[in-house]
Amino acid sequence: MFSKRDVLNYLNENKDERGIKHWENAGVKGMSSVGIGVTKLKAFAKKIGKNHQLALELWDEPIFESKTLATLIDNAKIITRQQINQQVQEVNFWMLSHAYCNYLLAKYPAITTLAEEWIKSVDVLEKRCGFQLYYQIANNNKK
Repeated sequence: MFSKRDVLNYLNENKDERGIKHWENAGVKGMSSVGIGVTKLKAFAKKIGKNHQLALELWDEPIFESKTLATLIDNAKIITRQQINQQVQEVNFWMLSHAYCNYLLAKYPAITTLAEEWIKSVDVLEKRCGFQLYYQIANNNKK
């Protein structure tokens, strides 16, 4: 069983200076990065397994990779609409909105309702996520 401390230690031990430089060049405000790529994060997420409580704790960290791991290990079947409403306001960087919608919300049981609501939203973040959810719906519907 992994703890938040275990995950943060892993992130710090696996820092990638090249990735950090790329992050700095992107100029994202309000979040830092340890420069770890998604492939490595996905492999680590598999070791952690699904863990809703840990996902909530990791989401609260102002680290891009911590939030990305949260999207990978959270359980879309038990997340609440309140959680979604709070978290979507923090996905102001395109890579994080991609991770949030494609790794977590793509498996959310009410994805169609959420997509339909967000696509009509005046909120830019919600609208962006609404389009990403529509993509996931189309991608997952093989008919």
